[in-house]
Parts: sequence; structure tokens; C-alpha cells
Amino acid sequence: MPKAYKLQIKNNDLLQGINSFFQSLLQEKIVDALLLPQETNSRKSILSTLVKDKEQITSANPFVPFLLLNSASLLVKLSKGKTREKIGAVLRSCEIRAAVELIKLKQINPENLILIGVDCLGTYEPAVFKELAQNFSDTAELTRQYLSDAARALPKQLGGKELRLACQACEYPNPANADITINFIGCDTTREIIVQCAEKFDAIDWSKLGLAPAEDISSWKNASKTCLDTRLQSRDKLFQQVAEQTKNLEGFLKDLENCRHCNNCRKECPICYCQECIFDSRIFEHEHDQYIKWAERKGKVRIPTDTLLFHLTRMNHMAVSCVGCGQCTSACPNGLPIAKYFKTIGFKVQEVFGYQAGRSLKEEVPQSTFKEDEFPHVGEPDKKPH
Repeated sequence: MPKAYKLQIKNNDLLQGINSFFQSLLQEKIVDALLLPQETNSRKSILSTLVKDKEQITSANPFVPFLLLNSASLLVKLSKGKTREKIGAVLRSCEIRAAVELIKLKQINPENLILIGVDCLGTYEPAVFKELAQNFSDTAELTRQYLSDAARALPKQLGGKELRLACQACEYPNPANADITINFIGCDTTREIIVQCAEKFDAIDWSKLGLAPAEDISSWKNASKTCLDTRLQSRDKLFQQVAEQTKNLEGFLKDLENCRHCNNCRKECPICYCQECIFDSRIFEHEHDQYIKWAERKGKVRIPTDTLLFHLTRMNHMAVSCVGCGQCTSACPNGLPIAKYFKTIGFKVQEVFGYQAGRSLKEEVPQSTFKEDEFPHVGEPDKKPH
């Protein structure tokens, strides 16, 4: 069981407190480098930074309601080969779950990797966040306003804008499988937050990093449950909407009709890791006269072609490991709501296998295992699979 500590916040400044904590992780050699989100030079956005010098941690903000990309994909680059450097990665729940899947798929080397999870109340789409940021002096001010209702487990709706659909339906406000977790939901973030540390760190004197034992974390647990209950309602409502819309193919095609086949959704998906994709191969490089033949046979042909096949193929490949991070929709230049389909279908597929993407490193991905007693009722029309 992890041990719970409290991090006292000085001068009512949560971000100053968390920056000091991150600096101390480097200073005390808990990690040799930190991958963490920091403010850009314009102070209006956030990007990932890899830091070795603690003095370069000046504007870390893991609480900001913005996720430029799923940083699990960055860990693929940072963990190639063997390294003696201990890399700490500050991640949200969806990023950690994606990292767990990629570790099991042999894409991330977990050796010397320390996962630092952070509670998440949700994020805004990039365009929405950019618009909101113009109303604040910097992302720090925006974040403080956003967290003003954190003690009751619900984010403040900034400017009347809604969170990303993926975040509204996310069942994981608290990170799991992290070595260190930073919990703030239900806390008075102007006074203190909770830091939980895995057993493997029991020998560390956390008081040197400004932590003191936390005797009561019930407010965090209760608020997290409130947050989760709200999200489960949103998730079930989403599933119902998708079921209604996909009673026929036309409902699905309506959401895909503006697909330009740019492949951004594939590129930004943390689980879509293939170095060579069939959709980049010559198989889909059609000769010019092929288009003429299709148009002649059908009367007209949609260009670009193969968009439906592209999305169905991705769903087939990704569903069992989809963590519902929503980056596919966020990356789409035309705002196609494909994340709602991946979320729904991924949930249903994983349910069939009794599997949850990112739940455990010990749980093998279904496509890599064979169970003799799996799907015993396939082919029997009156019986459903377990």
C-alpha cells in the first residue's frame, strides 16, 4: 500500500508549492530527469519539457486544464535502449494508462522509469483553451480559477465552455499504477494537497522534500467518488447517444463525412505505434484511372477514398487497448467526434474480454493470449458470450 503524505502550500500558491516539490525530486536524486508540463514563453500555453537542472523548473503546471498530447508517446522516445538515468514522468491518468499498455506492447522500457500521476478534473479542446487563455494574464491564473471549485470535486466552468467529451466521460479522475501520485481533488489547494508514495520508496526521508504524514485523506476519497459518479453518468449518457446514432450506418457516416484523410488521429493516438501503416503503403496509392473506373461504375465516387475503411480498421486495431484519452478528436482539423466511437467501442470490446486498458501491468493484452475456454458460445445463436 502506498503511504500518504501532505504537502503544505505556502503563501496560498499551489503552483509555487508543486514547483518546489518537483525541484526537490531532482535535488534529492529521486529522479535524474523530469518530464513535466511547463508554461511556454508566451505564458498562454503549456508544453512538455525534459528537465535535468532543477533551476529550470520555474513554471511547472500539472493541474492546467489542457492536454496538448498524450505524453505516453514521448516515453516511447525517451525509453529506447538502456539508460542508467532515472526518468520521472508527470502524467495524467489517461497518459499513465496508455504508458501501461505500451509497456505491455514492448514499446516503452519501464526500467528506470518513475511514473508520477496527477489527479485530473478534465481538459479543454486546444482551440477552446487558447480562447480562454486570452482572458487571463497567464496559465497560472487560469488554473487557479479553474481549481477554485476543486474542493467539491467539480471543475469551475470557465467562460461557459465545456470540457472535452473524453474528459466528461472519463472514469479515472485519480491515477493508478503510479509510483508517486499527486492528489488535489477535495483538498483546499491554497493550504495543502496529498502526495502518495509507493512502498519501494519507504526508505526515503520524504520530510526532506517538504512532506509530512497525512493521517486523514477521507476528503480526497469522498470528493473523488463524487467526481467519478458525475463522470459515470456522462459516460453512460454518451454510450446511449452513440447506440442511438449507430442504429444504421448513415448515423455513423454523418460524423465522418468531413474526414479529409489527414491521418492526424492516427498520428496522435498513443497506442497506434506501428512504424509502417498499411494506409501509408502503395496498397492505397491508387492509379489515376482507378478513380475513373470507380466513378464510371458507381456514377460518382467520394474523394478522398477509403475514409470509412480507415476508421473501421483503426477501431479494429485500437479498441482493446484504447484508453479513451480523446486525442484523436482533438487532433482532427475538422473536429470529427471520433473519440466518442473509440470510447464506446473500446469499452464494449474490453468488457467482452474482461479487460481494462491500462488497469494492470500484470494483465496481458487479449490479442497476445489464448484461452481455451474463451467465447465457448460463439456460433450458438441463442447464447451470448460471457
